[in-house]
Amino acid sequence: MKPNPSREAIQEKEYIIPYHYLDLAIDIYKDLWFISRRCLLEVIKRILKKELGDLKDKWILDAGCGDGRFCYEMRNEGANLIGVDFSYRAIQFAKIFCPKAKFFHQDLRSLRLPYKFDAIVLLEVLEHIPPSDVSIVLKNLHDVLKDTGVLIISVPTTNAAVPLKHYQHFTKSTLTELLRKNNFKVREIIGYYKSGWLDFIFSLLKNICYFFYPLLHLNPKIRKRVFSALENFFKRNLEICDPNDSKWLISICLKK
Repeated sequence: MKPNPSREAIQEKEYIIPYHYLDLAIDIYKDLWFISRRCLLEVIKRILKKELGDLKDKWILDAGCGDGRFCYEMRNEGANLIGVDFSYRAIQFAKIFCPKAKFFHQDLRSLRLPYKFDAIVLLEVLEHIPPSDVSIVLKNLHDVLKDTGVLIISVPTTNAAVPLKHYQHFTKSTLTELLRKNNFKVREIIGYYKSGWLDFIFSLLKNICYFFYPLLHLNPKIRKRVFSALENFFKRNLEICDPNDSKWLISICLKK
């Protein structure tokens, strides 16, 4: 399948603003709409620390970094952070929000970097790549990953509908097979964000909170308690789950 310019245009149009940072400026995004995204970044960060130990002086590549939000979350860990994305707009935002990192405007299909990495994160990127190009992207990442390095991937599952800007979603078996064919050994695949009736309850609670948000916003103490409880509900009941029941997969991979 060839790249579809209209799909890339959809993604580029979204970067009219640095939308991955809206929760830092707008309370309702922080309280309601960014819970699952914020928790995902926390999970990936925990995995990196488990795999690498102390992150100080480690070389970490955020492949398909977008506007650099993951690098922003990692900015105080002492790691050497590198971000790459095909979107010129996104890279300009990333440079502003995370000046401690180095960002490159490159396509992962023609990646050229003068570094070797202890870890590469590929967060919600594979689904944006035409299936015919996935192997070259994985080969390029394989080439810049140290022999002892780790690749961490997150992708949406087939439990979630495929939007126009995506080419495909994955199951545990299809992702494992894809990585195996491209010289990666999958050590573990984790399910993230459980689908089903608990997700329905979580969405219902968010909608109720949205309806009463103007009142909750008037009392900071109550607001903090309510939205802390909402985030804790997500973490306890939805965050980590069986890959077959999840909306996203997180794969921890090593070089063969």
